[in-house]
Amino acid sequence: MKRKVSQIGPATLMVSLPSKWVKKYGVKKGDELNIEEKDKILELSKEGIEKPLMKTEVNISNMSEKTTRWILSSLHKKGYDEIKIHYSTPFELENIKLLINKLLIGFIIIETTNKYVVLKSLSKDDEAVFENLLKRSFLVTKEMAKETLQNLRENNIENLKKTIQMEHTNNQLSNICQRLINKGIIAKNPSFYYVIIWNLEKVCDDYKYICSLKIKEPEAIISQDILILFDNIINFLNNYYDYFYDFSFDKLIRLNKEKQEILDKINHLSNEKRDKVETVLLQYLHSNTLKIVDFSTSIIAIREKH
Repeated sequence: MKRKVSQIGPATLMVSLPSKWVKKYGVKKGDELNIEEKDKILELSKEGIEKPLMKTEVNISNMSEKTTRWILSSLHKKGYDEIKIHYSTPFELENIKLLINKLLIGFIIIETTNKYVVLKSLSKDDEAVFENLLKRSFLVTKEMAKETLQNLRENNIENLKKTIQMEHTNNQLSNICQRLINKGIIAKNPSFYYVIIWNLEKVCDDYKYICSLKIKEPEAIISQDILILFDNIINFLNNYYDYFYDFSFDKLIRLNKEKQEILDKINHLSNEKRDKVETVLLQYLHSNTLKIVDFSTSIIAIREKH
């Protein structure tokens, strides 16, 4: 709906409230309303009234596990508070329960029949929760990088299998952060925060691929020069973390110089004769470096004071 803006004084503009909304929530003369600014959006609310739950339903009958995962992940990220899922087999129900534990953090089953289940979110949605989860996502990413390198140095295949599970933890954190953004919890620069979270997930993916590469080729030897390069990239990631939480343009200038040194080193090592595992590993490290660099613009947009 649209409302025309009227002027009632030299510097006062007024817009009328929709009558349907006024009647529904019993708004009357003298009431105080909350107005929250979210970029171009002004969100109007009355004290004591909870936001209505976002509800939806979906039929996953005869769908594969992967397709079901994509659908539920999408609905979770979009911000739905209650999801009714229709299914047709006991196996599909078990898959739903598995995905709740692995993917839909904060959701519980509140109703079950032999044809559908209803999920509801019990999580707290506010900006403080978002900031905490985002920081945890950064820390998990940094720790996964560190453990991956350590296990490569020690040729510890069993520990690599454990380290790879950290990517799943990062996915959970990323999903919840994206959900909170889509629910409008972040008032300023939500799109730039979304890019950072997306990149963190992709950076972790590279470490997962590196772990998998070595797990599949346990006898492969990783040369010391590549391990040193990996260490340099981890330091690069740590510096971006510091740049995000303690912003300055001087740090960005140093990071750009550091980036070029890493890319030059990757190019030099790639020109030398390498076996298949090291060749693929260098490709992952190159990809990882560029994904870390992709934080730059979004961090400036969030942290720079105009």
